[in-house]
Amino acid sequence: MEAKVELTNTFWSEDYITGIDCLLRVIQSDIAELSRFADLYDRHNENWLYAIKQLNTLTLSLSTSNDGSLRNKSSEKGTDLASMVYRNHLYLLERLTDKLRGSTLSEVEDPIKNLLFSYKEFQSDVEDSLKADHTKFRKQIDNIRYLHSQIKNKALSILDSNANDDAASLSEATDSERSLPPSIRKLLNFESEREWYEFLIELKKEVPVSKRKWAIPALPNEYFSSEALFETLKRQHPKMDSSLYNLEQIGQNLMDLGVLRSYNDVLHRPGSKFASQGYYCWVMDMAPPAGKLLQGIWKRVSSSSSINNEDNSYTALELSQLNDQFVKQWLILESHRLKLELDLSHFMKQYAKLSKNKFKTIKEVDFNMIEMFNKNWDIQGKLCEEDFENLWYESYTNNHGTIGFYTPPGLRFEMYNMQGVLASQPWIFGTPLNEMSLCTEDKPIILEKLLTMARQFDPDTVAKEWAAPLDLVNICNMKKDCLNEYLHNCDHDIVMNKFGSKWADCANIIQLLRAWLLELPDSIIPVIRYHNLRNNDHDWLNNSPAVHLLSLAAIASHFRWLGKDNLDALFDTNPTSRFPNVQEFPISHHFIRSRVREPLHCSIFNEILHNCFLDPEFPAKCAGAVTATSSPRSGRPRTHLLTVTTDVHEFVPRPFKTSSCEPSPTRAKRLTGLTILPHTNPN
Repeated sequence: MEAKVELTNTFWSEDYITGIDCLLRVIQSDIAELSRFADLYDRHNENWLYAIKQLNTLTLSLSTSNDGSLRNKSSEKGTDLASMVYRNHLYLLERLTDKLRGSTLSEVEDPIKNLLFSYKEFQSDVEDSLKADHTKFRKQIDNIRYLHSQIKNKALSILDSNANDDAASLSEATDSERSLPPSIRKLLNFESEREWYEFLIELKKEVPVSKRKWAIPALPNEYFSSEALFETLKRQHPKMDSSLYNLEQIGQNLMDLGVLRSYNDVLHRPGSKFASQGYYCWVMDMAPPAGKLLQGIWKRVSSSSSINNEDNSYTALELSQLNDQFVKQWLILESHRLKLELDLSHFMKQYAKLSKNKFKTIKEVDFNMIEMFNKNWDIQGKLCEEDFENLWYESYTNNHGTIGFYTPPGLRFEMYNMQGVLASQPWIFGTPLNEMSLCTEDKPIILEKLLTMARQFDPDTVAKEWAAPLDLVNICNMKKDCLNEYLHNCDHDIVMNKFGSKWADCANIIQLLRAWLLELPDSIIPVIRYHNLRNNDHDWLNNSPAVHLLSLAAIASHFRWLGKDNLDALFDTNPTSRFPNVQEFPISHHFIRSRVREPLHCSIFNEILHNCFLDPEFPAKCAGAVTATSSPRSGRPRTHLLTVTTDVHEFVPRPFKTSSCEPSPTRAKRLTGLTILPHTNPN
């Protein structure tokens, strides 16, 4: 049986509007074809009815004018041959008129005109819905970009100000004293400075902290209460004097030495009093022995330092408001995007049914027309012998869209903390592979985590989910949950662990993995290697980036784990006993993306990747192609710079229960911000 690729979903494009315009063009083309038939029938009927009317008038007038004279002659002289033949001919013409009047093209005209009416209604629905959806989506993109420019300007302003402050602080710190404070030595019985340093390290590690959503310069995210500090001191030094007076003295000493400060002391003024019912925070990014350093700096800096700190605080507050707007606008963008994708997917499927019905109807009216003329007039016609389904499928092989199969747009995030510094690990979706956070084996953490989670299930169950249609609504909900976790902690490992604890079902894991693969700016097999792979040129391995090769090796091992039977069924474009439903797009589209109008090339890629994944040595070949000079990353990802706590005021996006949803309400507090950048295609 000849393999056929499902081509009804070939109106996707990375900008959406190109695919939408292509869909509208083919609808208009079909309407033009049907309109030609309708116009032909209308013009035929117009002339046909005119001829019938004239013939009817002729026979009626002749019958009326000659009836009396013929009757008189017949009664006087008998029936002669001429009058009898005349009456017979007149009778035949009358019968012919009646027969012509009853011989209409309704059997072929009505189906065509009904279908034409359906097409015009469908065209109107597509234009109204998709154009409106895309307009909303584009306007929201513009809003996001405008917010991004403002956020970036604020972040750069804070970054420049902090750089100037750091330079001034460094110059003033050279003569500061770093010895062990005698008061602390007496209170806690330290024998050496090393013990003092170790004490501070352990204390900062053990004191439980709370977190606030937004950090501003001079006010860190983390803070703790006096009670938490006291309890930790008692646990670490059970033999110390644990009276309230002594504990307050320790707290006051730590405050005087600049190790901690009052949480509400934005300007870091010296001389503050430690209170047993207060809230405090550690001095950020300072080494333990730098206690007196801060007081020395305070005495030496000019009054402009306070002004700069206040300016930074105001700038950070403005940035906080922008971030708050950004998160809400981003979720509105996701809502518009989901609505657009759902509507476009629906109209593609509806057009497939309508266009197939067009070919079927044209075949049927052709048969009815030829049969009617043969029966009524003995006129022979030539019937089209082509199968209408083959003709319909051939019309799709031209790839009506640009990319063809589902290819979401590349939207990339940038996240800044309140010090104007980029987050250490990028957003999971839409980020190039070579910038992703990697595990110890130099594979993306998200890929490694999802493949490991999939191993918990039966291979047949996992294979079934690879063949299932994409659930756009559920994918959007999962991405929103991942985004919410990412706002709290940008560490990919933590985000995926949270995801696995909530969305532990096999369908969710594979759906998210497929969505991640499809949203990569460049596919696992780079687009630049497209022609090499199509020609089965094995050099494409040696010329591919290392992180792409290692990711492909992990994918190949995963598919080999599914087993040969599942692998054969997944890469077979025809329905099989294992997967009776037709796949929306070929399995190879997850791993190699087309940039040409050749949708049937995917059959070639299916065959090549099928053989690669069956080869037990293929992962080793991928690993062998990785050279020392093609390191996937210039360095390991830094630890995360931003954490946001969960509390009663936390913003939790609503799930998308329908194809459209309202934005979430305004929050009392803000989350950290995201910024979005348009992705540039690699080609």
